Amino acid sequence: MELTAREKIALPTDVVWEEITAFERFEETLRRRGAKIERARGSEGPVAEGTVWLTEFTFSGRARTAEIAMRTLKRPQAMRLDGTGSGLEGVVEITLTAPDAGHTVLDLSATLRATGLGAKVLLQPLKLARGKLQAQLNATAAKIARDAEQRHGANAVAQVKDGEQK
Repeated sequence: MELTAREKIALPTDVVWEEITAFERFEETLRRRGAKIERARGSEGPVAEGTVWLTEFTFSGRARTAEIAMRTLKRPQAMRLDGTGSGLEGVVEITLTAPDAGHTVLDLSATLRATGLGAKVLLQPLKLARGKLQAQLNATAAKIARDAEQRHGANAVAQVKDGEQK
């Protein structure tokens, strides 16, 4: 199952990159939602290719675990996270492009596939709810964009107009 989202953000690519790589913020969001998450590899210093997170969360009424690894981290244009757990494999890819100065297009794709019979049973209801999941992904991409614009707003756009993209 694959889902994709695209969002145009009124900020330069470097600023958007800093927003989407604020991993501590995402880790804290997951914790607030009841998940446990910790860095298993690459815990010292900033996130880099090879960083691994171990997670525990509840899904469909059962405790689940997953390992998420940063496979690609190419500043400021792309990242790929691979996840495995509970008989599922997932990939999240994020790409940033700059159609013009001061704007960034965020492309997000999420792929999930079952590796065993039990996981196929787990994945089937998600496939049936594909429309709802797609709407949630679109809303998440839009929220990332709006939050970034609110945090950086006119200052970031003004810096680009002055030729001082930071």
